[in-house]
Amino acid sequence: MNDKKTIFFVSAKDYFRDVVDNALEKCKVKTFPLAQSYLTDLLQNYIYAHNLYDSTTEDGKRTRETLAEMYLKAQNSEMHLKTELLKKLGDVSLYVSGFFGDSFSRKIIDVDYYVNMGEGAY
Repeated sequence: MNDKKTIFFVSAKDYFRDVVDNALEKCKVKTFPLAQSYLTDLLQNYIYAHNLYDSTTEDGKRTRETLAEMYLKAQNSEMHLKTELLKKLGDVSLYVSGFFGDSFSRKIIDVDYYVNMGEGAY
């Protein structure tokens, strides 16, 4: 009997690259490698929940601006900051609508709101 255990390590980037590639293949979607890389990086970034939040309150609760607040802030910012804020809005919209889309059926704001805000931001 062999007591050796085989342990495999896969980086988050490699894991999400495979997930994105498989999803695109399954859905028969052709896209540019840069778009695939962007999605892979986005998923890798949000593997850490703290990247989804903007700040922490005094009592330790994490908070983030609403999409509408992010959009308003971006519209009232200088161009270089506006671009950064709109990218973040688009990324958050894409991530939340993709991962948590099913949970919107129980909320006032539906997944279409997130999709539309993300489209407008990108």
